[in-house]
Amino acid sequence: MMKQPDLGKKILALRLAKGLTQTELADECNVSLRTIQRIEAAEVTPRSYTVKLIFDTLDYDFYSAEAKPAARPAILKENTQNTVASFSEKSNGILNIKTKEMKAIVYVSVLCVALAALFFGIAEYRNAGIDRVDQARATNMNPNFVRWFNAGQMDSLGSVYLPDAYIMPIDHERIQGRQEIISYHQDLYDMGFRMVSNVQEELIKSDSIAVERGYWKGVNNGSFSGYYLTQYRLVDGHWYIENDMSSAAD
Repeated sequence: MMKQPDLGKKILALRLAKGLTQTELADECNVSLRTIQRIEAAEVTPRSYTVKLIFDTLDYDFYSAEAKPAARPAILKENTQNTVASFSEKSNGILNIKTKEMKAIVYVSVLCVALAALFFGIAEYRNAGIDRVDQARATNMNPNFVRWFNAGQMDSLGSVYLPDAYIMPIDHERIQGRQEIISYHQDLYDMGFRMVSNVQEELIKSDSIAVERGYWKGVNNGSFSGYYLTQYRLVDGHWYIENDMSSAAD
C-alpha cells in the first residue's frame, strides 16, 4: 500500500481534480472530516479498507494504481457486486472481504487463531481445574463493550485489552497492540458502524485463562451478525482480552 506522505498527497490531488471539498469527500466516504484532514496532512496512515473506500470514491484503482474510467459507472458497479462478498455489501464496505479466495483465507486464519486461543496456556490448563460455566450462571466477561463502543468511548474500550493484545477482525489482517486496536475501533465508529448486541454463549475458565464464545449483531445501513471467540488472561486480579477474533454469519 502507498505510504505517507505520498498517500496524503495523492488523495489531495485526486480530490481537487474532482472538485470536491474535504467535507464532501468525507460525506461520500461516510467517514469523519477529521479523518480526511489527518490523512491528507500525513498525520496518520489509515487502514487499507479506508484507503480503498476513499480511492473508490475518487475513481482511482486501489490495486493497479491507474485511474478508473469515470464514464463507466454501471460496469464498475457490476464488477464490484460480482467480487465483493455479500456480507461486505450488507455492511456498506466495513466488512470488506473482496473475493471468495480471500474469504476462505480469512476464515482459515480465524480458525487457526481460535484453536491457538483455546489451547494457549495448555500447560496451565493441565495443572488447574477447568470450569465450563453454563449459560444459566455465566456472567458476561465484558458487559460494557457495546455501551462504550456506541458512545465512542474508545479509551475505555481499549482498557479491557492487554497492551500487546491481538485481534483478528473479519475485514483486516491481525492487529496487535492496545493503541492500534483503539484506532481500528475508532475507524469503524467514524464510518457509522454501531453494535446492537454482544451475547455470550459459553465461558470456559481456569485460574488464569478464560475463553468466551458468543455472537454479535451490528448495523450500518443494514443489519448483520457474526460470531466471536475471545481469550482473556487474569492479570493483577483483573481479566483482560489477550486474543479476540470474529467471523461473519452465513
